[in-house]
Order: sequence, then structure tokens, then C-alpha cells
Amino acid sequence: MKIEPEKCREVASVIADLELKEDKFTDPYFYPPVHDSVEHVARFFFFVVAIDHRTRREGIRYEETIDGRKLRGSELLFRLSIIKYYSNREFFSPYNMSNIDVESLKAWLNYGQATIWDPEVRAYLLRDCAIKLLKLYEGSVSRIIEMSRGRLRGTTEEGLLDRLRVFRAYEDPVEKKSFLLVKFLMRRGIFTPIDLENLQVAVDNHLVRVAVRIGIVSLEEYEIPWFMNSADYEADIIVRMHVRKAYKLVAELSHIDPTLLDDLMWTLGRNYCLYGTPLCDNKQIQVLSTSGCPFRGICRAYHEKDLRRLNEHKYVHTWYY
Repeated sequence: MKIEPEKCREVASVIADLELKEDKFTDPYFYPPVHDSVEHVARFFFFVVAIDHRTRREGIRYEETIDGRKLRGSELLFRLSIIKYYSNREFFSPYNMSNIDVESLKAWLNYGQATIWDPEVRAYLLRDCAIKLLKLYEGSVSRIIEMSRGRLRGTTEEGLLDRLRVFRAYEDPVEKKSFLLVKFLMRRGIFTPIDLENLQVAVDNHLVRVAVRIGIVSLEEYEIPWFMNSADYEADIIVRMHVRKAYKLVAELSHIDPTLLDDLMWTLGRNYCLYGTPLCDNKQIQVLSTSGCPFRGICRAYHEKDLRRLNEHKYVHTWYY
């Protein structure tokens, strides 16, 4: 896999003409109210992001209708989590999370026909986060942020990304969950990094799929079958690191915040550049007020139809994304 700088420039030129809106993550249907305490809000995001990894597997779809609204994946996970939060703010206390078991997690995240897969792993990740939070940071997520002194990466002292690595949920070398948490904390005004040069997108399967189809990263033809079927732990890290660096170049060339680019590409991958069959032409992209994908003109897969079969690399057994 290699990064394609010229394609990155083309993508950046398209982005320059888009009107991107920044989500502040204040919608009370999914997130804590704006006037709640910083610690309560930070705890909510810290623990929910810790288990916000792939909810869909072959034969399993995590989706249900709540209040007449069909939700799937992370939307459903956040909706069920905020319902718990409203019922009891202390549900997301480290004391409660340190004792959460599989049955409690299922009672929280299973709803109707929607069943969360790997509940044992998610319960373990929550307990690990809570126990270490109690031992290392006096049970306070705000304390982690305070001790990071406004830095993502440390020089003489550890930054927020450095400190998050001690938690199993946030140990991913490509730091998907870490950068997702940073994005939430930034938008809510809880954390304002001074070293913005270290800010990156949160690379998951959706961002990989968009990257390989558009062509900001490329594969040799003989590598494609391996990419689609045979990735392992090391290959997953290598692939997502290349994708992360490519998006960083796009962000720099388009002069936008990487978290805003993350919003755009995640929405594109989750709703339009779909696994199996991308919706390139006919679907209204509401967040952009456009009809059809804005990258059609420069997308490799749009013009080379055989490349539309490209999805993300197949690597399922992970809690990193």
C-alpha cells in the first residue's frame, strides 16, 4: 500500500468547495446536555467510546427503532447509553463501571431485536478502564485531561494520547478510539489541544473503504485479494497507518481540522460509500446539501468500475474500531 499525494491534492481541492458544518455533539437525544458537569460529560464519552467498536458482523446487524426512529450501529449504542445516563448519572461512575458484568451490559445495550456482539469483551474493557481510572487518576476523567496540560503528545510530560494508552480500550497503535474521544472532548469544549499538528482522523473500516476507493492510498492489483481476505494484526495496523497519513495530508492541503475531515469521510463511508455497493449518484447527502458523492469526479472507483468491489481489509476480531 502506498499514499498517492496527487490524489490527496485532488480530494483537498474538492473539499475546498464544500460547506462543512461542525457537529458540537450537544443533541440531547444522543449526548449529555450542555450544562451538565464536565466530569459527568467526560465520563460518559470516556466509557461509551471505550466500547464503540464494530457492532456489525456477518449475519448480525445492530439496529432497532426507538421513538419511531430507526437507529443502527453507534447511533443505537449512544442512544441506549444516554438513556442510561439520564436515568442515573452515576451509572457511568468508575465505581459502577469497575463492577459491570456481562448481564448488566446486555441489559444496557440489547434492545428489541438488537443484540450487541462480544459483550464479554466490552464488559472487560469497561472494567479495565474504570479500575485504572480509580488507581491512576483518582477516578476522574477530568484529572487525565488536566494532567495532559493541553497536549495530545507529551514532551517532558505525557499528553492525553500518551495517557490513554494504559487503558486496554485505547491501546490501538493507530489510536482510533483515542482520536474519537479527543474529537468529542474538543467539540464540547472540555479539551483544547495546543499541539494541533498531532491531531489525526480516527481511522476505522469506513475511512479505510473510502480511502482505497477514492484512491488516496493504492494497492497493486496482485495485493487486492490479500487485502480483501487475509489481513492480520500487523497488516491491519500498517493499512490504517497509511490511511491515517493520507488523510493527514488531505487535511493539510485543504487547510481544515482533521476532525472535520473525519466527520465528512465517516459519514460518507457509513451512509453512502457502502460495503459492497456504493451509492455514488442518486442519494441525497443531507449534511452537504448535495445529491450524489462530491468526489465522483476524481474517485478512482467511480471511473474504474472494477475497483468498486474494493471494501476495507477484512479484519474482524478486534476491539480497536
